Amino acid sequence: MKIKVKKMKIMLVLLISLITFSDDVFSKEKLLPNTLLEIKVIKNWEPVKDFKKFKEYSKLTPMKGWFKKKNEEWNCFDRIKNVDPYPKDDYSHWAWFTCQGFLHYAGTNNPQIIGDILLSWASAKKDPMIEKKNN
Repeated sequence: MKIKVKKMKIMLVLLISLITFSDDVFSKEKLLPNTLLEIKVIKNWEPVKDFKKFKEYSKLTPMKGWFKKKNEEWNCFDRIKNVDPYPKDDYSHWAWFTCQGFLHYAGTNNPQIIGDILLSWASAKKDPMIEKKNN
């Protein structure tokens, strides 16, 4: 008889614990409202009203000539594709980021440039982003 009473007490405590736990965890009062549901979507919305004019305007980028000059100086496509020289904390690091900017600019007009670099990295036998030690 004592065993049955003890088991019932344990079951009662477990049941009460489960109820209070589920109440705490699944209580709607404690959850923050989902603000994503409040976003209004405008039908046929486009980020740019006249994309053709936008594309023409983007070609007028004042840094275009500067990027082209730096690309000729540093051969950015090969520098990034082959990760050579590996960017360090010197002038080559600055050149690396300038070349990234140039390729970002060039990739907007010809995305295949970026695709070729990514394909080269993906098909490399060794990860090109790991610095090659010169002994």
